Amino acid sequence: LECLRGATPGEVGRRGKYIVWQFRGADDAALGLVIHLGMSGRCGVATKEQARVVHTHFVLEFADGRELRLVDPRRFGGVRAGVLAEIINSEPLGSLGPEPLEKGFSGAVLAERLGGTARPIRDALLDQEAVAGLGNIYAVEALFAAGIHPLVEANRLHATAWDRLAVAIVRALQ
Repeated sequence: LECLRGATPGEVGRRGKYIVWQFRGADDAALGLVIHLGMSGRCGVATKEQARVVHTHFVLEFADGRELRLVDPRRFGGVRAGVLAEIINSEPLGSLGPEPLEKGFSGAVLAERLGGTARPIRDALLDQEAVAGLGNIYAVEALFAAGIHPLVEANRLHATAWDRLAVAIVRALQ
């Protein structure tokens, strides 16, 4: 985390279930901070004067006196910082499947990634290497909206079902 000392914060995005925050280092290096909230974690901004709540496990201080605080009672989350390209291309981000909210995501992409498995479609959707960012709630909501039973084997879906599911996934995540 020392690499962020003196760095300038930039764009904040997501990759799967991870928050990816870009920074520009003092030497103009492209740096990144990756935050995983786990199941119960949350981030918030506070001033130094505000008392830290129990289970505050990470604090990033800004020059203006504000702090970004990660509160994670169950300790399922995590934080990692370093050279942005290395973080993006290494585990766990490097093995994530396609992003549903990025251009090019479609039923054909889903069918290619999941259509060969006999796993129930709900279980297949939870595979982060097949499609990034879906947890149980998003998967079940998308399946309901697409009119697909969660226990149907993925390899039994037709092209129209994959198309409906891709649209429903995007809507659920948005």
